[in-house]
Amino acid sequence: MKRFEFLKHTADVKIRIYGKSIEKIFENSAYSLRRVILRNKKCKGREKNKEELKKEKIKVSGKDYLSLLYNFLEELIYLVDTKDFIIKKIESIQLKKFNIKSSIIGEKFSKYKLTNNVKAITYNEMSLNKKKDNSFSAEFVLDL
Repeated sequence: MKRFEFLKHTADVKIRIYGKSIEKIFENSAYSLRRVILRNKKCKGREKNKEELKKEKIKVSGKDYLSLLYNFLEELIYLVDTKDFIIKKIESIQLKKFNIKSSIIGEKFSKYKLTNNVKAITYNEMSLNKKKDNSFSAEFVLDL
């Protein structure tokens, strides 16, 4: 199953996320955000040094899964803007009702050349759906 795909949008970036579970939707959404910000899955020519990796723990809540996804992605954007932190890997996700705790491995964002400045996620065109096969899909738009 693919993690995500980019959809046509007039001005910003629209993404469809796929996951076998609701937790995978959150994980794959985080990876899609990284891809948009850095434009590439892998940044060529960079030596990966474990000493450069950092760990962040985040906790967010929402009134439903849609608002929880929105708040989760906003927190990841906040980390880029305020802590010079870009996600590399989701270490763990614990989801209880409409609360999420996540441990995230990342690196300094400032070592990369900025390709897309993501200002925010928008509720416009945002959705989260459970499919007949019990997998999930989500869509959202990132404001650049």
